[in-house]
Amino acid sequence: MEEYLLPNQGDNIIRTPNPKNEFSEKSLGVALFEQMKKYDNNIAQIDTVTGVSDTHGSLLKKCVRTAIEMRNRGITKTDIVCICSSNNLSSCIPYLAGLFLGAKVSALDPIMSYEDMKHLLNQVPPSIVFTSEESEQSLKEIITNLNLSTTDIIPFNSFAFEEFLTEKLDENGFQPAIVHDIFETAVIFFSSGTTGLAKGICINHYTLLQQSPVFKVLGFDLSIVLSFASLYWISAVILLVSSLLYGQTKLLVPDFDEDQTWQLIDKFKVTTILMSSTQAALLLKSNKPSNLKLDSLKHVAIGGAPVSLNLFNSLEKTFPKAKVIQGYGWTEVGGIITISSPTSSQDLMLLRDKPRSCGRPIPGIWYKLVDLETEKTLGPNKRGELRLKTDYQMNGYYNMDSSNAWDSDGWIRTGDICYYDEDYCFYVVDRLKELIKYRGWHVSPALLEGILLQHPAVKMAVVIGVPHDQDNEHPLALVVLTNKDNNGINQDQLRKFVDDQVDDNKKLRAGVRFIEDVPKTPTGKIKRYFLKMQVLSTMI
Repeated sequence: MEEYLLPNQGDNIIRTPNPKNEFSEKSLGVALFEQMKKYDNNIAQIDTVTGVSDTHGSLLKKCVRTAIEMRNRGITKTDIVCICSSNNLSSCIPYLAGLFLGAKVSALDPIMSYEDMKHLLNQVPPSIVFTSEESEQSLKEIITNLNLSTTDIIPFNSFAFEEFLTEKLDENGFQPAIVHDIFETAVIFFSSGTTGLAKGICINHYTLLQQSPVFKVLGFDLSIVLSFASLYWISAVILLVSSLLYGQTKLLVPDFDEDQTWQLIDKFKVTTILMSSTQAALLLKSNKPSNLKLDSLKHVAIGGAPVSLNLFNSLEKTFPKAKVIQGYGWTEVGGIITISSPTSSQDLMLLRDKPRSCGRPIPGIWYKLVDLETEKTLGPNKRGELRLKTDYQMNGYYNMDSSNAWDSDGWIRTGDICYYDEDYCFYVVDRLKELIKYRGWHVSPALLEGILLQHPAVKMAVVIGVPHDQDNEHPLALVVLTNKDNNGINQDQLRKFVDDQVDDNKKLRAGVRFIEDVPKTPTGKIKRYFLKMQVLSTMI
């Protein structure tokens, strides 16, 4: 992808030019509205459970009617519209309608715990929530407990939602809102910070307009695209926006089922599938029907966490006619940071030689690696924190001090330890953040440590992530007991003590280990990285 790299200036900064925006810069809603009208008769989405589909035109009509009903109910640019639903034909309608009004949009995942939903709604309170039936009761209780009296709850598959879809007198003359500044916040995503507390990430119209086309521009065939993430995740929104901007088709799957996925690829003639490394590992362990050719599949895109060499090789063997591509993304910059282009012969050659790489730079982002002690900018094959300078970036964290997100020179800190080689292939080594990543979910060590410390036998506790081929990482608790005789407690009992109090994605899957002491810095902070390296060295 050397055509995207600007000349080296000898300062170890990798520069790329800003691409030209090919869509309206009046707002993200305006761009989507115009493109959906343009591709009126193309299929926009297909519900894989029922087989029912929407054209871009029919989806647009539903979104316009919903936007008008929202507006009639007082929703304006100052409001937040929230969606809590798995993927179905209705889930994106209020999301897009909110964008048409210039309102801010957010989403929750229905599999989230009650407490997580409560925290997020308290942090980013919406004026209206559209929800699937499974989450309706929990949302009602949370909104009552938080005293969010101005929040309406609209269940999908209800008469209340049908009112939004009924014909409106002025629907043919509807025009989406124009924002005063293309860098105004359009969508609020959620991500956990190093303390484990979720943050609302404010992503603007410009960032989504520039990041959404990246897959298409780099040569991915999105004619029929299959992914499994709900609108809570940035990858789902990027694919939704991209498919609508280019008149292409997105398949809707309520959740990931590895056995069913083979049939979906074959039945719907999928051209590109986007999976996490966890989903890819599960798919390969399932039983692939021998009668399926899967000839339509051109691209297998893997993200979410580094892919092991064994998994990469297995994917290539399983999909010999498709190109397996890895990418590295981050919500705070609205999507992709590095990726390989499936239409670049150089990128494909490098990917074959360096399958552990997560790709190369994309247009519109500058890159540098920084030594954490000296703040010196590092060259090739030196490990440091990756920092980025780009117009594709968040406006900040919602109602929070965001100043620490950037360094003194205005570069946004990723919190990831990376390096790149002489060919500008990037590799993610570790996370500065203390969060553990289990199947794409962020697990807070502080949360699990707090639970452990409630047990009378526990003096200190440190939870770290242990690498796992299928699940990315498993939490392991390192515990110092109050008495050397263990108070009669064993590791399995402590593990059960924690697991009984947390969601499934937060369980101590790597177990509990007893240790004699916890290493600390002179200021009393736990030396987590040192401790983790000590533990991992005993597991090799």
